[in-house]
Amino acid sequence: TMFLDIDEMPMAATDPTELSVRKAAALSVPGGIHHKRAATASQTTSGNIIDANGKVKIETTAIQTLLAAIVACWLPDFVGSQRAQVLTTKQPTQSSLLYRAAIWPGIVMALGIMIFPALHGFMPKLMDERALGEAGPIYALYGLLVLALRLLCSRLPDTLGTTRTAALALVGSSVGMVVMGSFVTRPGLFVGAAILAIGGSLLYPALMVAAVDGVPENERAQAMSTFTMFFELSGGIGGPVLGIVAWMSGTTVAAFYGAAILAASGLPVLYAWKSRNPKIT
Repeated sequence: TMFLDIDEMPMAATDPTELSVRKAAALSVPGGIHHKRAATASQTTSGNIIDANGKVKIETTAIQTLLAAIVACWLPDFVGSQRAQVLTTKQPTQSSLLYRAAIWPGIVMALGIMIFPALHGFMPKLMDERALGEAGPIYALYGLLVLALRLLCSRLPDTLGTTRTAALALVGSSVGMVVMGSFVTRPGLFVGAAILAIGGSLLYPALMVAAVDGVPENERAQAMSTFTMFFELSGGIGGPVLGIVAWMSGTTVAAFYGAAILAASGLPVLYAWKSRNPKIT
């Protein structure tokens, strides 16, 4: 994802037509317009976005898209062997728009990942307000820890079970947000991001398995669509909700506390879901 700050794009030309073209080019970049600190963070992992002449660089995005297309070429090999089985299964038993069995884990996930709007939207703003430097190294630490935990703890949901793993992730998300909001220094933000990585790495895998557990093969696509819809829903409403919290309180750090409360509220929802479905581990 690439982010641009239109107001800081080189606009040496005075021709109104050329200015319009350049701004239109900025709007067409995937990810839209974001805070300049987020743009800097993106540059640390994706390279420079704008060269000396103000032209948008799209080579990184093109390479990433090409790699995704190459990986996609192998997908039919994985699902093709199941085609005969799917054709012989019964018609889906659920005709509703949402797959009911995936709603509960979807709600838990949506509450748990409310941390992302705070991390990606409000942390750069907070660091800019407090003159804490660049956000890129903090994002890099968070991303590397999530990757490492995903690899090292891949069996954790099978060992601890869905409920305990998701609860650990929700606690990590909530505590990480509290730390980042309470200790607004570079060391404090680094520590908060490290704790936050526990939630970012464990929540989705644990709930995804539970969302499709026991679901017939010909209904798994609908179950996964319902489950992942809550991921997008959380990202869409999380920013405005936390923005209102910060606006009403008059301080940016309130968004971190709001995200912590929302993540913690996923715990009672998680255990209510487990009480309704005792088979969940």
